[in-house]
Amino acid sequence: MKYAGRRSMTAWSVVPPALGSVRSCGSLPTISAPSELHASGGASGARTRRTAVRWRGIRSTLREDHIVSTKLTRSAWRGVDRVDARLIPFLRTAAIPMLRISLGVVFVWFGALKVFDVSPVSDLVARTVYWVDPDLAVPALGTFEMFVGLMLLLGRAMRLTLLLFVAQMAGTFVTFLVLPEVTFRDGNPLLLTVEGEFVVKNLVLISAAMVVGTTIRRQSARRRTRG
Repeated sequence: MKYAGRRSMTAWSVVPPALGSVRSCGSLPTISAPSELHASGGASGARTRRTAVRWRGIRSTLREDHIVSTKLTRSAWRGVDRVDARLIPFLRTAAIPMLRISLGVVFVWFGALKVFDVSPVSDLVARTVYWVDPDLAVPALGTFEMFVGLMLLLGRAMRLTLLLFVAQMAGTFVTFLVLPEVTFRDGNPLLLTVEGEFVVKNLVLISAAMVVGTTIRRQSARRRTRG
């Protein structure tokens, strides 16, 4: 029996690989047919090839989408560049005059409201300069603002005009010192009232006047050239 077992094992150990593989089936080994192995390997290879084809298709699609996106982005930026090329020179020419005219319109308008005693800030002005008769202070301030605004509209004596403009705007901040209970809520300097916001926005007007002031020498040079 021992010899028979060894012989049986020897017989199985010399099965050539070409015949297939050995699988255990109960107590005796069984041999898979070569055709079965080829069928199994072929299906796996086909799946691998299909997966590779799908990935190549996905990569190709992503590459094409990237190319299209890049072209669209470049085209969009070329359009922006064309708009900038036309718009920026116009802004360089028109922005400062428009800013000067806007300041002039605001000052003439606000001043006229004070002169005709229909300004919503007449009471605030009167309480700020409480040492001056309000019937005199408010119309006088309105007249002053109209004069400065008119000079801005005409673009005349800009050095003096802008100096008066900035002086008047800076004077409005006296309200924070004289009437803190009116400009701040609960005494907190970070919590502004409507009146406080009305005064703080003058920082923007002062900055605008400074921008206009940067062109004074340029305008003077043009006038001398024309003369």
